Amino acid sequence: MNPLFIGSAVALVTPLHEDRTIDFDQLEKLLEFQIANKTDAVVVCGTTGEGATLSLEEKEAVFAHTVRVVHGRAPVIC
Repeated sequence: MNPLFIGSAVALVTPLHEDRTIDFDQLEKLLEFQIANKTDAVVVCGTTGEGATLSLEEKEAVFAHTVRVVHGRAPVIC
């Protein structure tokens, strides 16, 4: 069996504006910080709690944005 990744995965919070819309600029900063600091994989909309409150469309937007930003530099777990 080939593992998806070896090492540690970081569960990222989904940053929100005060009006509860997704702050994609801050999400990109979080992702770039993790990549720059050699995180082995990132988890979005997973275990930080807000994933249960996001709509399907919001989750899909977070997934797509994350995959674009990470651009193959680390596994993305959605």
